[in-house]
Amino acid sequence: MKKYILSPAELKQIQDLEIGAMCELDRICRKYNLKYTLAGGTLLGALRHDGFIPWDDDMDVNMLRSDFLKLREIAPKELRQRYFYQSSQTDPEYLYFFDKIRINDTTFKEAVLADKKIHHGVYIDIFPVDDILDANSQQAQDQLKEFKHWRSGLMGKYLDIKNRPVSVQLKQALLKLLYLPYSTKELLARAEKTIQKYNNRQLTTVRCFCGTDVDKEVLLKSDYENIVEHDFAGHKFFIPQNADALLRQKYGDYLKLPPKDQQKTQHDLVALDLGDKDE
Repeated sequence: MKKYILSPAELKQIQDLEIGAMCELDRICRKYNLKYTLAGGTLLGALRHDGFIPWDDDMDVNMLRSDFLKLREIAPKELRQRYFYQSSQTDPEYLYFFDKIRINDTTFKEAVLADKKIHHGVYIDIFPVDDILDANSQQAQDQLKEFKHWRSGLMGKYLDIKNRPVSVQLKQALLKLLYLPYSTKELLARAEKTIQKYNNRQLTTVRCFCGTDVDKEVLLKSDYENIVEHDFAGHKFFIPQNADALLRQKYGDYLKLPPKDQQKTQHDLVALDLGDKDE
């Protein structure tokens, strides 16, 4: 399957569409008093660029599990017609640990999901954040190990990687064999149960299990409770009050631009349709 290369105009249009979806999420969260924060590269972009990292093609949001579950109930009924709330409940073949708001009448088809009968529209990601015991404790390490065990099985059986290197395909074939007794939905359920093992215990430390670097995605719960507004491409969205310190902890000198060869989009696309530009 041929990879789709974005033009600068298409990237800008994708970012504009995502801003619209983010404004819709922000509207719902404000209406129902749900807290969220910009996260990952989106948070970095907010502080370094007051908007997108120029070459970024997605938006990431974190929410504490309690608010994430409320959003999951509210959003499918509250979202305007332009949008679709994607979760394993609303889109049965979508089997990720996090949810998305997709934009109807668009296509942003990623290679690893190309064979799935799901909504493939342009999206923003919404990641739940869950309570853990002290990150250095044996229980927290065991929880992380258990999660990775179930995640490996799910991703090995679920993702379409036929266009990846042979070594990756061989690893996936082995994972499919090792996890043969489990269906993908059972693996998702076991991973979800592991993620939420220590919720509702009034703990102070949390982890974003769905992040790109789960080992390092450990923060204080207060980082998601003490939030402030920040400019993002002409809009006001929420970020952690101590966002600068969090970004320095994760990225070091995040204000310094990466080398030119790293300034590129991250998603492997095989199809793109951005719909009516006037919408």
